[in-house]
Parts: sequence; C-alpha cells; structure tokens
Amino acid sequence: MSIEVPNTFRPDLGLGSIRRNPVPYGPELSVDGMRTLLEVFYRSVQTFPNNPCVGWRPMDKAGNAGDYQWLTYEQTYERAVNFGCGLQYLQLCPPNEDNLRMLGFFAKN
Repeated sequence: MSIEVPNTFRPDLGLGSIRRNPVPYGPELSVDGMRTLLEVFYRSVQTFPNNPCVGWRPMDKAGNAGDYQWLTYEQTYERAVNFGCGLQYLQLCPPNEDNLRMLGFFAKN
C-alpha cells in the first residue's frame, strides 16, 4: 500500500505522482528493535568487528579485476567517523535551518 504525495503529479514532464509508504517508520528490521540501517551497521560493528564489510576488486592497467580486498566492519566504521570528523572540521557541511547537516553523494556504481 502507498499514498500519493500531494502536488507531485507532473503530466507536462510525463511523470506520475510520487508515492510513499503511509507508515512513518515502516516495519522493524529485526527482532532486536533496530529501525534504521545505521542501527544495523552499529550492531554489526559491535558484533562482528573483524568480519568483512566493504569489498572491491582492484583493476590492473589492462582492465582485469584482481582478487577481492576487504575492509572489516571496524575499519569501515573508523573510516566513516574520520570522514565525518573531517567534513565537520573543515566546515564543509554546515547545518541547515533545521540544524541538520545534510550531505549527498553521487557516484558511479
């Protein structure tokens, strides 16, 4: 089930209305009461600090993919904290009118 977001129908652009879930928070993600991916990530860092979390395959100059390399949950958490602290220290993400620091990413998958 979904509800229409008012004033989002744009037939001039060939776009229908934006729709969203009517439940403000949606279902819980686990029996432990976690509601956000951030909470799931924090729990994973605590529970599985040395397990692989983020992986990539380095490419050689010929474009061949090598073996996967991994960061653990703990290493990933440390990098995320350091990145956020750097943004704040350099004042690259100032608070908006609601005192929230908003940041968007655009990247090739």
